[in-house]
Amino acid sequence: DGGSRKEVVIDGVMKNGRVGTSYTFFLQLIDDNGVQVSTQPTDVQVFLSILNMAETLYEVPVWDPDLKKFKFTITANVRIARYYTVVVSVCVDPATCIGTPGVNNYIEVKNTGVRVEMRPADASAAKAIVTGAGTVSGTVTVQSSFTVTSVDEFDNNYHDGPDGPSGPLTWYNNFFGPDDYTVSFTSPPPSSVSKSGFVQNNRDGTYLVTYTPTKSDPQVPSLLVISLVPQGGGTAIEAKRFDILVRHGPLSPTLTYLDPASGLGANRPADRVGEDINFVIWAIDVEGNEYTTPDVVFTVQVVPYPETAAAGASSFTTTSYHQPAGGTNLNRFEVVVPGPRVSTMGYYFVFIRDPDGNLISENGASIQLAAGDVDVGNSRVLAASGSSSVPASATVPVIVNIIAKDSAGNVLTIAENCPAVVTGDPCPLVQVTFIQDSGFPTYAPVATVRKALADGVSFEVLFLQAIPGYYTVNVRFTRGSGNVLNPYGMYATPLPAPTLFTCQMLDTLGGIRCVFNEPTNTPATQSSELGSVNFFDCSRVLDAVTVLLLGRGPRCAWADDSTLIITTGVEPLIRARSENSIADKIILARNVIRGKAANSYYSSGFVLLDAPETLPTIVAVINAPSVVSVCDDLVLKGADSIGGGGRFLIYRWAVSSDYDTTTIRSVIDAVNLASSGKSPTVTIPVAGLQEDGTWFFTLEVENFLGGKATASTSVTKSTTPVPLVNIRGPGLLEVKPSEVVVLVADASLPISSCPASLTPAGDTIIYQWTQLEGPALAFTGTMAQTRQARRFNIADNTLWYGTEYKFQVETYLTSNAGKFTRDTVIVRVGYDDITPAKLGSDLRIAAGAATTLVVDSQDLMVDSRKTSVPRAWRYLWDCSVVDVIAATSTSCSATILLLLYSANTPTVSFPAGFLVAINDVTTVYNISVAVSREPIVTSARRETSDWIRITASILSTLSVRATVTQTVSMSLGRLSDTAETYLQCIVDRPQLATASLQGWNSVSAAAMLHYRWVMIQGQLPNVNFNNNLEATVGESTSSDILIPRETLIVGGDYTFGCYVLLADPPFGVNPAYNGFNVDPEIGATGFAMTETRQVNGPPSGGTASISPTSGEELITKFTITAQGWTDDTEIFYAFYYSLIPNPDFTADLLILTGAMQSSPQFIGRLPFGSPLYIWVKVQD
Repeated sequence: DGGSRKEVVIDGVMKNGRVGTSYTFFLQLIDDNGVQVSTQPTDVQVFLSILNMAETLYEVPVWDPDLKKFKFTITANVRIARYYTVVVSVCVDPATCIGTPGVNNYIEVKNTGVRVEMRPADASAAKAIVTGAGTVSGTVTVQSSFTVTSVDEFDNNYHDGPDGPSGPLTWYNNFFGPDDYTVSFTSPPPSSVSKSGFVQNNRDGTYLVTYTPTKSDPQVPSLLVISLVPQGGGTAIEAKRFDILVRHGPLSPTLTYLDPASGLGANRPADRVGEDINFVIWAIDVEGNEYTTPDVVFTVQVVPYPETAAAGASSFTTTSYHQPAGGTNLNRFEVVVPGPRVSTMGYYFVFIRDPDGNLISENGASIQLAAGDVDVGNSRVLAASGSSSVPASATVPVIVNIIAKDSAGNVLTIAENCPAVVTGDPCPLVQVTFIQDSGFPTYAPVATVRKALADGVSFEVLFLQAIPGYYTVNVRFTRGSGNVLNPYGMYATPLPAPTLFTCQMLDTLGGIRCVFNEPTNTPATQSSELGSVNFFDCSRVLDAVTVLLLGRGPRCAWADDSTLIITTGVEPLIRARSENSIADKIILARNVIRGKAANSYYSSGFVLLDAPETLPTIVAVINAPSVVSVCDDLVLKGADSIGGGGRFLIYRWAVSSDYDTTTIRSVIDAVNLASSGKSPTVTIPVAGLQEDGTWFFTLEVENFLGGKATASTSVTKSTTPVPLVNIRGPGLLEVKPSEVVVLVADASLPISSCPASLTPAGDTIIYQWTQLEGPALAFTGTMAQTRQARRFNIADNTLWYGTEYKFQVETYLTSNAGKFTRDTVIVRVGYDDITPAKLGSDLRIAAGAATTLVVDSQDLMVDSRKTSVPRAWRYLWDCSVVDVIAATSTSCSATILLLLYSANTPTVSFPAGFLVAINDVTTVYNISVAVSREPIVTSARRETSDWIRITASILSTLSVRATVTQTVSMSLGRLSDTAETYLQCIVDRPQLATASLQGWNSVSAAAMLHYRWVMIQGQLPNVNFNNNLEATVGESTSSDILIPRETLIVGGDYTFGCYVLLADPPFGVNPAYNGFNVDPEIGATGFAMTETRQVNGPPSGGTASISPTSGEELITKFTITAQGWTDDTEIFYAFYYSLIPNPDFTADLLILTGAMQSSPQFIGRLPFGSPLYIWVKVQD
């Protein structure tokens, strides 16, 4: 009943409550006696009132039977943070407690109530309050800020609360301190730069946030994100986000630049007089951001160079204007210098400055103002030389100047050459048309336009007026509608004709060399009517009068474009100029020969034929018996005279004596008259000579060059018969020291008409041989043995090399030993050099493998028979190690050098372990050898050398050698196209066994050798054969390849290579692995190349002749001459005869000379034959 104890029912303050949270209060009823009520009373009504809310909240308590108390629950509807008063009211008379609950007839348990402290709830990210300019916009480099006010979900903030029973409420200090915020600021793509803001906790529920933008964008905003970090940590919760438009920062003079399309320098498009000059500026702030607003103005000043100012130009200053986004230049600053303000062409300095006066353009930057559009009235075309008529030339271009001016009189110029195909400006389109003169070929001139070299000229047009005629230069400019200048015409006159400078007879006397002062159009005179592309009928280039003088069947050829070679025909008549003769003319055919480019007048006229540089030696020789038989006619012969050069000699005989010469003179006159002096023989009948008389005969011979020589002899008429004698063969015989020399004398008995009393039966001819000149020979009875023999044999190695011998044979009859006749022969002894040393092609061997080298060199002067005089060969071997990368070399090891220095032999064998890989690295050895041989005369040393490269490989490498040989002797190391060619690939057999035993790259005893040949250098016309050569053609049998005769091309260089594989089956063809379809890491391989060989060709271009063309057996001396033969090596000749017109050259020819000789002439007597067929063999 609210007695005296009511004041102790509820008292005090409840702290640390939180809004939005349910709280429960318990009420214990106590009666007046102080006893706790344990059962729910039926006559008591209790209410709980919560004050200080928008309206008082009444709660009805609930009896808890377990606790024996009333239970009051304050639910989550308390949302405002503050103090609340909780009052409990009790009504003990329910009938009277009608009306407002807890008011009418209710008694408060305690009048002061219970003070309940309700603090704010946890901070809410969604309810955070963000205010400030930093959430709207920003500026680069300028700090932006905003404030974050933290509230709970019921909008309670966290500043200090109202006073309470125990003092002011301090929400922040006592409750919310651990909460915090994070801020990120991200620029839009493509930069996408993210930065964190700085958050300052004000410790009153508010936060000050600052950030500084570095990237701007005029259209796309940056993103500002604010996140709440909950109390006690954990994942941040996004609170707010804002789109921020960031503008550029302060201007940077160093980063601001000109747009490349309109910048200064070599890449700037051409500026022209009369056109606006544009500059586009990219304004950039200090952080590299583009300016997006027109808040900066640039100043541009254009200042002419001094020389441009001297021409009337003046400075001009203007400012920029901004092109906004979406305009032509997209947020750029454009400067336009009006064209009319700058009308003088030339160079101008350009100064671009920002508002602070900082220079944006480079100091000294400039532009070139070119002339404007071409004005036809101010422009013209003219020849640079000042003349519109020039000689045609295929090498020297004509230069035409184009002076192109604009309407202001400025001359158009360019910096570099115009392109070949002109489509741009200011290069003009130039076309040259051509109408050729009559008789000249058509021609398509091509014009080249370039920068003019002369002042006041715009362009130079270069073209070749290669052919005489009229050239028209048409010029058009491509700007605007296309300005066309008036055509300009030029005339090209023919060049002077090539002049025949000189014609000189060759030393062989069978040819003539004619030289022009310049190259000629030789292809126009070439033809193949003579069976060769090199020779043609001389009538194509020479006048008919000259061709007649050249004999029957002359041939012509061009040695080069300015040298004509004429090969005379049979019985030529043409004469060369000399002291004693008048020259004939070499007359050119008309309308044939022009200059090389066919743009000259035709050559014409003539020159006199000059004598050869070396005149032929003319020697008069009289062959006549010193004693003429009483029964014989006297035959005087001058046919052994030399120096005719393949032409007839003129023979002039004279006689003097105390005896009668009437008959003799009349015979000489008759012979001269009948033969025009060309007969070398005069026969005096037996009746014309008196017995025991002596006559002195003189012979003067003259060749077609006017050269003369004389010879004399005396003849006595015997009263008894004497024989006639002749040594078979030429009067000069060239031999080798190792040859056996056989001299044969032919003699005849007196004529049968001689009285029998003068030629007794059984009369025989006695022969007596004598050495007249040369080193004395020890014949050891030879002379005695040959007393009655026609043959005189001289053993090999008896005659000394480099010397000349003269031998004589005398003959007489046994019945008349006091009367004899004689003949002589000269034997010249010489030698050829030893052949070049050949070691073969380079080798590649396995490191440490044994190998053998053999050098080949031969003495061509010594045949295969043993000689009585030893000739010492000497071999000097040497070795060096090559550093291929450094291109240096060092000496080989002492072991190798000792082996080589002691080997004076053509063969050197390197044992295993000598040629090793130094430091386990593939090593290259150079092995050289010098070969020499001493001839008989020790002062003439002969020496040759060669070297070979041996690679000692650390890989599984087989030692391979590749060779090329032929069935014929390869003189000078050359191949012959007429012989079969053999290629042989030789593998070191002992090394094969080593490879199998040691298991090189999985090689076993079952391994097989495979070969593949390739041609490294050369050409094979037979395509099928070439394809076969490039492919694998078998197994071990493919080590040898046969190339048929007439397959190789004359003059070509050939090198062949051989790949070798030692591997276990299976195998196949695969070009990727040197032709073998195996793993390149399996098996042992090798490779070798043959030496490069050139295919030799025979001599060419010559003819042969004989004089006279008839005579008497053993009496007449004939001269056989091979003339005009050419080759790139020394030429040798041999002379043969046959009795049938179409002999078998291997069986039917009989030799006139003992061996091939260097002389192109045979002078001697011939055996009987009617007719007799003469053959000359010419070889290199």
